[in-house]
Amino acid sequence: MFYSNQSTSVVTYRIITMDKCFQDSLIFPNTNGRVSQSAENLICSLLTECENRLDYDGIRAHAFFASVDFDNIRQSSVGCFVFVMQQMLSLM
Repeated sequence: MFYSNQSTSVVTYRIITMDKCFQDSLIFPNTNGRVSQSAENLICSLLTECENRLDYDGIRAHAFFASVDFDNIRQSSVGCFVFVMQQMLSLM
C-alpha cells in the first residue's frame, strides 16, 4: 500500500513517482490469485523511476494487455454493461 502520513496529494505523488525507496515499500497482499502476476508487473512497471517506466508502446505490448486488440478497440463491444443511471434512480 502507499499513502502519505502528511495527507497531501503532492507528497503522495512524490512518494509514488520519485522516491527510490518506494519500490522497496510496495507490497502486494496475498490476493489468492485475484490479481495476476502480469497485473502486478504492470503496476510495478508504471510506478518506477522515469527512465525505467513503461512508455505508450511498452504499455500496449505488456502481457497484461495481451488479449486487447488495440487496433480495433473502438469497434469491439464492451464485456459488460453497467446501468449506473438506472441504479441511481432506483435509490431516489
